[in-house]
Amino acid sequence: MIKIHRRGGSEIRNWTCSNREVLESIPPHLRSIDDHEIRSSIDLSVERILGMTWDPNSDNFMFRIEFAKCDPKLLTGE
Repeated sequence: MIKIHRRGGSEIRNWTCSNREVLESIPPHLRSIDDHEIRSSIDLSVERILGMTWDPNSDNFMFRIEFAKCDPKLLTGE
């Protein structure tokens, strides 16, 4: 991915991964955390991505739905 985007003239940064071995293979200047954090951390931190939240430890995406603009009757089924 890094090479493909570089060919297109862009550089993706702040990479993270649920697999520490893969994360260590990414050049340090492109990672979201440094080498010390990879080695000393038991858990990787939750990341925001594409408007969602990703937990790399469980490899789950989470999102929050807010119904602030919906008519309350719609939500109760009235």
